[in-house]
Amino acid sequence: MLLALKQQWHGLQRSSPGHRFQNRYASARRQRDRVPTWQRILQLGLALVLVAAGVVFVFIPGPAILFFALAGAMLASESRAVARGLDWTELRVRSGWHRVGRFWTKLSRGGKITFIGLVAALLAAVGLAAWRIFLR
Repeated sequence: MLLALKQQWHGLQRSSPGHRFQNRYASARRQRDRVPTWQRILQLGLALVLVAAGVVFVFIPGPAILFFALAGAMLASESRAVARGLDWTELRVRSGWHRVGRFWTKLSRGGKITFIGLVAALLAAVGLAAWRIFLR
């Protein structure tokens, strides 16, 4: 099972953005007759566990993106809709990330410090609001 996960990860890395998960779906579709039903059910269960681990690692230091990518690959192998959605999301996230990078490089040192301060203040306000709502 770990070998299969490793192969899926490498397959995702080799595929081009916008087609990674659809390629994974097509590959799994071709091999579907050779994979027992219990193994597919186990894979779906493991994908849900990986999503849960990714959610936990978002809030503590850890490789959350790795867990989400592996879970996405496993879920995409069973659903064309999930595969298309993940490919669409990847393209939007990459585009947004590039825009943020361009914005960041254009800022002066003082602008970067101000921006970091504003983001920290916003995160603190959201954290305080969440604390008041959920823990009081």
